[in-house]
Amino acid sequence: MEDKTYQKPEQGGRIGGSDPDRTLRVEGIVAGGLGFVVDNGKRVYVPGGLPDDVVRIGLVDDRDGGAYAEIVETVSFGIDRREPPCSHADICGGCQWQVLAYADQLSLKRAMVESSFVDRGVRIDVPDVLPSPSELRYRDRVDYAFGPAPDGSLALGLHGVETGVFPVEDCQLQSVAANETRRRLGQALAATRLRPYDETRRTGVLRGLVVREADENRLATLVVSSDKHIPIETLHEATQGDGLVVHVNRRRSRHAIPKSERVVTGEGWLHEVRSGLRLRVSPRTFTQVNSAQSERLCEIAINAAAISPGDRVVDLYCGVGILSMLSAKAGASVLGVELSESTVEDARHNLTLNEIEACAICLDDADGGIWQASVDGPVDSFLINPPRAGIERGVVDRVCAHTPERIIYVSCNPVTLARDVQRFRRAGYHIKAVQPVDMFPQTVHIEVIATLVRGG
Repeated sequence: MEDKTYQKPEQGGRIGGSDPDRTLRVEGIVAGGLGFVVDNGKRVYVPGGLPDDVVRIGLVDDRDGGAYAEIVETVSFGIDRREPPCSHADICGGCQWQVLAYADQLSLKRAMVESSFVDRGVRIDVPDVLPSPSELRYRDRVDYAFGPAPDGSLALGLHGVETGVFPVEDCQLQSVAANETRRRLGQALAATRLRPYDETRRTGVLRGLVVREADENRLATLVVSSDKHIPIETLHEATQGDGLVVHVNRRRSRHAIPKSERVVTGEGWLHEVRSGLRLRVSPRTFTQVNSAQSERLCEIAINAAAISPGDRVVDLYCGVGILSMLSAKAGASVLGVELSESTVEDARHNLTLNEIEACAICLDDADGGIWQASVDGPVDSFLINPPRAGIERGVVDRVCAHTPERIIYVSCNPVTLARDVQRFRRAGYHIKAVQPVDMFPQTVHIEVIATLVRGG
């Protein structure tokens, strides 16, 4: 039975009485899980509020192109909250919706997608969200951070909502085995004198630990500012057969391309099978973090492309080449386009690994001119899978220059998807169908596949 009394701090403030002058009902929700009330005819975003919650709000602050207010009190819940399954839920910023039943999460995600299109004036029926096969233990990659614990020791964990890094006992989005890999390496590093990296002072050594897994094999990437005093032998023992790579990164962002890479154990990459394809995945290569659901996402995208033998397909932001190779197996002649050098190396290796001949991978930006110069004449279908920021205006022009019959746009941000659909509409394309796919249970994030067709 759902518990209406449980309240996560960032999910709506404390329960109690109300000020009738400022008590309002949450009218809806937009992408990012942001609820909103209507105050004197003005939409005011209330972080933590969910539809039909009755809340008392504080002062309205106009910023970032909108109006925002803090929820001072939640008078009543419109959607039941529950005790979250994770012991870190109250302090971790990773899983915003563990307090909600999964069916409610899916309903809210559909509403977010719908509101993104409505706010852009795009009319499209949004079907129910395709649920993930697993609600927990689905992530095959988690980026952990180092920081000082309250007692001065080394903390290896995640960033809290209102705190720095807190030590993680068990991240329930990742498997038990991957959590154990993190725990062993954390213990080995805690026994040293190495300190966490301070990005402001640019002191310390330990910057981050990425734990990835695929088909029962794991690869950890330790990111450090210097590898001079890294206890290689100790870490080798702590891996217990898992792969370990050390990246030296002295730039301000710990996600920057490393200055050097050292393979401590294993081959330096993961091997896995997705959608019937054998893949090599290097430490810096992006793949969807929910591998089981990603296969269903790829199946939907390829079916929407309606590829016939002899079709010409261009796959922008192709990553390791999964959609490119599936398109080639369906009979198309394919050009994949990817900007990351390490990812392109993986994608080309994967073509050889899977004996795919009717496909080439081009190292270029989606808005670059190299790939376009190699494509003569019309293209039947474009596959587009950009980052959260969506695509640049120039990409729309480059795509439309090849007059594709259809465009399959896979988006992890419904707001930028709706914006880009509007841009394609001005170029003569209309949106035929969308399918939301939940790749990220317990969070506010949602993936959407949109099919656009020329004319109409």
